[in-house]
Amino acid sequence: MESLKEWQFEEVPKYMEERDPHEDIFFSKGNKAQALVREFVQNALDAKREDSDIVRVCISFDTLSESSKNKYLSGMRRHLEESNMKPESFTEGKNRVMVLEDFGTTGLDGYTQREDSKDNGSKSNFYDFWWSEGKSGKGGGNIGSWGLGKTTYHMASEVKAFWGLTVREDDERELLMGKCLLKSHTLDETVYDYSGKYKRGENRPISDSNIISEFKKDMPILRDSEKGFSVAIPLLEEEITPESVIKYAIKHYFYAILSGDLKLEIRDLNHGDNTQSINRENLEEYARMLDWDDTGWGNRNVIELLNFTREAIERKQSGECKDLDPKNDLQTLEDICDSLETLQERYD
Repeated sequence: MESLKEWQFEEVPKYMEERDPHEDIFFSKGNKAQALVREFVQNALDAKREDSDIVRVCISFDTLSESSKNKYLSGMRRHLEESNMKPESFTEGKNRVMVLEDFGTTGLDGYTQREDSKDNGSKSNFYDFWWSEGKSGKGGGNIGSWGLGKTTYHMASEVKAFWGLTVREDDERELLMGKCLLKSHTLDETVYDYSGKYKRGENRPISDSNIISEFKKDMPILRDSEKGFSVAIPLLEEEITPESVIKYAIKHYFYAILSGDLKLEIRDLNHGDNTQSINRENLEEYARMLDWDDTGWGNRNVIELLNFTREAIERKQSGECKDLDPKNDLQTLEDICDSLETLQERYD
């Protein structure tokens, strides 16, 4: 079995300045559930495999046992206390956990360490996710990013920690790591960096099947051997609930759902095995049941918007509507209708 030292923090050399993370400033004033959903779902859509018809995102809510919490978090407790960051989070009973998983995706592929790269120009989603801050390996064609957006996973946890489990398309390896963002701190007269990792040896991900199998049993993880990515967030912030996740997932990804590119499953294991599946067939039904007042959609006719979008998608898929070619200079207003007023009336 691999050597595992729980959470590991690097010592800060005497000649190096101490530094605290500032990434959270981009997300501290916003809605955490909204930021979390936008980050995970968009990156899942960007990572869709070529052989997949649809991306399935499953989000599970559960409660960790005290033994599991101590097993996976005890190694960071003293570091947390010295960072003056919510040591009360370890109070017995505060054990909510959330797991976000995508299926039909590539997982975090690419080399796992810088020295594993054959040349500096190669791309690695795995390396960028775990070892780069404020840097993204994604190009202009992708909306999501592993730059600062992944900070939302830290912000969702009272102890600013999460784990990531991936099964990769490129080599089919199953790898586990964890990361927390505390503050630089002094413990037993040693100054430690603000960032801690749940890993093995010299910055290597955990690949031991026994360790990973036990981790999947202790967390509400669905992934068996399917390719994709799972994020487990312990000691979840109270404001993040199944209802808030459903609302923001619909708000930001109703087009992907109606297009048939995305399916959502929300599991609330704290109330039995309550699973809600949201797809293109029942999206409007869910939208009618939700209170949109606190989402920015309070004054919007949500059902009308969804129906309009569905009709536009169906017309496009049937060939009735075609995309305009921006390179064709003949497609002007006069080519479409007689006047702007006529076009507005037709749009309404």
